[in-house]
Amino acid sequence: MDVFFSCCCCCRWVRLGGELDLLDAPGIIPASFNDQTAAQRLAICNDIGEASYVDSLIAAALLIRIKQLPRNRAALAKLRDRYKLDPLGVSAEDFVVHVAGELFGGDKEQAGVRLLNDYRNGVYGDFALELPDDL
Repeated sequence: MDVFFSCCCCCRWVRLGGELDLLDAPGIIPASFNDQTAAQRLAICNDIGEASYVDSLIAAALLIRIKQLPRNRAALAKLRDRYKLDPLGVSAEDFVVHVAGELFGGDKEQAGVRLLNDYRNGVYGDFALELPDDL
């Protein structure tokens, strides 16, 4: 069997032989992925397919991580100024609900998309989700 690597942007079924088919879906992490923290961080950075996660939950994971970072003051201030709510005063989930209510008619998934895209576009500043001590 010839093996080759390619980059694709869509899902496709590949017949491996006999009755065995494989779904070639770039970026999808299996449910049995052992390190859920790594999976969340990959989703935060948009390194796995969006169909693999729930935006509101990953946005909440991002907020939790920002709160845990030792040098988080600038990012927290930008979140507070942008969304008119102190992220330290509420849970991450409540912060997402607040953004949903203020900007998206209560749609938590749209709020999650906005929070994640803002992070990915550097709106909260430049910082790493993982520190050397985390690895």
